[in-house]
Formats: sequence, C-alpha cells, structure tokens
Amino acid sequence: RDSNGVLLIEDGHHRFAAMKAIGLTEVWVVIRPYSASDAAIVRELTSQLARRRSGAERTSLLLRAVIDLVSTGRLEGVLHNSDAALSRRAALGGAFDVNENLAGKLLTIAEAGLTELVDRFVSAPLTTTRLECLYQFAQTSRDAQSAALETLGEAVLYTLPDDVQVLRRGLASAADRTAQVRQWGQPIIERLEREHAGAAGRIAAKMAADVQKVSARLPGPARRLFRQHLVDKLTSEDNTAPGTSSADPAAVDQETGAARITQAATIQTSTR
Repeated sequence: RDSNGVLLIEDGHHRFAAMKAIGLTEVWVVIRPYSASDAAIVRELTSQLARRRSGAERTSLLLRAVIDLVSTGRLEGVLHNSDAALSRRAALGGAFDVNENLAGKLLTIAEAGLTELVDRFVSAPLTTTRLECLYQFAQTSRDAQSAALETLGEAVLYTLPDDVQVLRRGLASAADRTAQVRQWGQPIIERLEREHAGAAGRIAAKMAADVQKVSARLPGPARRLFRQHLVDKLTSEDNTAPGTSSADPAAVDQETGAARITQAATIQTSTR
C-alpha cells in the first residue's frame, strides 16, 4: 500500500490495463505484503522469464531461482500473503505467473535438495519430460538418488518419468536399496545403447549417401584422393588441432593436391 493505504500493483500492469479496457470492474487478485527486497526478486525474475524464448528455458530459469530462494531462506518472504487459505504452490504460481501444478513441482524439487541431479538436468532447457523426471526423483531418498547417478551417469538425462516411477515402486519393498537401483538401471542402459546404436546407424547411412553424391561428381583421380582423404580423416588418431599442418611434408603435399584436384573438378563440373 502507498502512504494513503491504497493497494499498489506490483506485477501484472499489462493484464490490469487489458481488463480495464474491456470494461471489467472486478478481478481476482493476490494481496501480498512485499518487502522491498522481495518485490525486487519477483520483478527481476519475471522480467528474465519474459525474455526467454521457450517454455523449457523459462522452466529451467524458474527452477534455479526457486532453489536459490530456498537455499538462502528467502522463499517465505516471496510467498508470504494475507490469505491464510492460499497454498504455498498457489502463492508461488501467483508471484511468478505460472500455473499451480508447475509451481508445486518446482517447490517439491527445490525443497528436496536434488543438487547433483538438478545440475545435470538444467544444463539444457528443462523440458516437460525432464521436469517430471526430477519431480519423481524428488520423491525418492537421497541414497537412491546418489545410486541412480552412480549407475546411470550422464544417461540419467534420458530416463523417462515412467522409469523413475518403476524405481519408486521397487524401492518401496527393497531390502537393499542400492542393489535395487543398480538392477533398475541396467535395462535402461541397455535400452539407451540400442537407441543410440540405431541413431548412429541412421546418421552413418545419411553421411555415406552424401559422400557418394559428392564422389560421383568428381573425375577418377579426384574421386580416389577424396575417398582416401576421407578414410584417413575418419580413422586417424592424430590429435593435431584443426588449422595446423601435419609434420609429414608428403601428407601436406597429398592433402594440398587433393584439395586442388577437387576444386578443379568442381569448377569443371559446374561449367559443363
């Protein structure tokens, strides 16, 4: 409120103006006694959220912000409101203009302390599937979370919500939780290996087709040098940085010759 006791709009000025323009005289609002610092937090975060291109980017930013608020003890200041019946997730949703369901999941994840898992998952935009996985992991024990990371490593990013639900059901009756997690993780690793092998095969087939198209446009000498050069590049274990010369002068001459022949062949083909 201002010095005259009139309520001030902290966030939602555009929505207020739109409602007023269409003739609404009454709207639902959340009345919240902000401190100056709480208001600054909300204002800065909502401004950053508005600049994100995708929903997944906004969710990632919002989760990091909520975790920071929890870890620094500032969350309650942002959530505090005059309506005692308003739930914490509804208060968070109102503060940052997100739906209550999403706000509830963010709160659960932030308060579960999934530090290592969150670091892995928010390294990229947080899709709906990844958020749901984190939410499911938040409802497991710390030792189960650590065992899942140890078992799957980076592959944990490719788990599905159903995978984690299966883990939770298995842990409910498991005598040895670590062994249960390892047993749970093995089929996931095997599934991912099959999926990645299939993807690698498709990419290799596409590359081979592209190479065949390029090779078919070259005359005989250039075609042979092109293929040999390609094989050398694919099988070489030389870690020479791109743009540096090889220590073998003959290799340099061969590479330069191949490049010149290829260039000449390309010019010749394009002028026919």
